Amino acid sequence: MLSSAYSKREVNASQGYLGNDYVRGLTKQPQERRDGEFVFLLSKAKECGGPVLDLATGGGRIPTILAEAGFECVGFDASFPMLEFAKHAVQKLPVRVRKKISFVQGDMCDFDFFERFPLIINTFQSFWYNFHRAATENPEYKMALKNYNSENRTEQVSKRVMCNQAEGCIYSVMRSLRSGGNFIIDSPYRFGQIEHTWWKNMAEKYHFSITISDYFFREIGTGFDPYPCVLIGKKF
Repeated sequence: MLSSAYSKREVNASQGYLGNDYVRGLTKQPQERRDGEFVFLLSKAKECGGPVLDLATGGGRIPTILAEAGFECVGFDASFPMLEFAKHAVQKLPVRVRKKISFVQGDMCDFDFFERFPLIINTFQSFWYNFHRAATENPEYKMALKNYNSENRTEQVSKRVMCNQAEGCIYSVMRSLRSGGNFIIDSPYRFGQIEHTWWKNMAEKYHFSITISDYFFREIGTGFDPYPCVLIGKKF
């Protein structure tokens, strides 16, 4: 179900991003989960309407699928090379599809759009992964590595920085989301129990409800569950 915008060579060179490798080990049927992801997101787009904002869009695999289904989509990413890759892929699509896709470079921790979106999504397990990587490059974390011999202490600093950055993203999502709009986060509990409490606090602070589901529309609940699962937030 991957868009025809990507060649077989690009899929093979993407280290799993455009193929099925990234879901191996999470399920015995990686293609089923990949297709389930696309079906799930298309269903939410039909429910919420467009335009859709895709955070950490990477090579643009989600915008191409949504645009081919008739939805306008904005792909947002910090990486210029990835956005160039996405733009190159989009050029292979019919004009009517290309017109529905745009790309914006920016920081996922701090963004604001004049347009308010009915649906904002973040896929590919990238939410906590990106913030964890950014935390290890943060000056506060690097200072902790120099000053503390305790691994637990440096890990505490890393988690605090990571959660602060993640909150910046949620704040940005909420101010860019229409009233009653939805946002979707893939693998919201990637690093463990700490995120369960964090999400609960964010929901109370920024006024949204939480539903935990999988890509096959099976609601899991609001308690802690390991990935693969998705968090669906609905703005009050």
